[in-house]
Amino acid sequence: MIRIYISLLVAAMTLVSSRPVAAQSDSLLLRLVFVGDAGETQNGRHPVMESLNQKSLSWSRKADYLFFMGDNIYPLGLPDQASKSYPEKKSILDKQWRDGILAAEKLVFIAGNHDWAKGRGYGWEQVKRQEDYIESLQLPAVSFLPGNGCPGPTELRLGNHTTAILMDSQWWLQADGRPGATSDCECKTEEEVLIRLKDILYRNRNKLVLFIAHHPFLSDGIHGGYYTLKQHIFPFTEFNPHLYIPLPVLGSLYPILRGGLGNIQDLQHPRYRNMVAGIDSILNQHPACIRLAGHAHGLQHLR
Repeated sequence: MIRIYISLLVAAMTLVSSRPVAAQSDSLLLRLVFVGDAGETQNGRHPVMESLNQKSLSWSRKADYLFFMGDNIYPLGLPDQASKSYPEKKSILDKQWRDGILAAEKLVFIAGNHDWAKGRGYGWEQVKRQEDYIESLQLPAVSFLPGNGCPGPTELRLGNHTTAILMDSQWWLQADGRPGATSDCECKTEEEVLIRLKDILYRNRNKLVLFIAHHPFLSDGIHGGYYTLKQHIFPFTEFNPHLYIPLPVLGSLYPILRGGLGNIQDLQHPRYRNMVAGIDSILNQHPACIRLAGHAHGLQHLR
């Protein structure tokens, strides 16, 4: 039996066995922690990471894995070392892995749209620079997957009964400057991504599969087309959380237009819909697959 425990701020999954072991009714198999958008700090602090640090103190042992599910550095990824902002942006990443290794045995970083410079043409360079920095730490317990800006999907065995499939979903949405036909990526096209995904799922047909990417396939937040009253009345807070300029009625134009036309980072956009349809048509064939993602800036559990 698999039990899923989700706590506020930090999404944590604990896999337990229901087989009796001595006097215990359950035995811990895996503790997995998932953090999305850890690169967005508030006055130099990150409430989710602080919550994780506090919660991990009560655990009998570290989590087996901690997954940073993209958007590790806001707003445009890791710049060149010559940039004035480089020390500040690098420190955001340093804070994550240093806190992470206190809570988990292994850390895995996945890229998100902000790591890809929000889809700009130089985004691939930003992603590779972030990966290069992670590798320069020379910490075997810390990795960046999939590598080299490639889409994956990458197979990661978590235990005898559980496999993670990691994918760089921004690669699919990236309009310019992504690795393609001339790259060293194992999968160079969307079709090859889907073929490899089928192959991984077949090999793990009797296991629990966790599909982990930055972009969700369902969302009850703004990326899914759902807006709060605040976003209708104070639309500028979407761009700056301190811009509380009331625009009743007119303020509703932004969510209506975005929800109708679709930003490429929203599920309504044709390219996003194409990604979801292609991948979900394959994942739906697996009897036990859980999708995990960041991007939505809120804790959601959708069936």
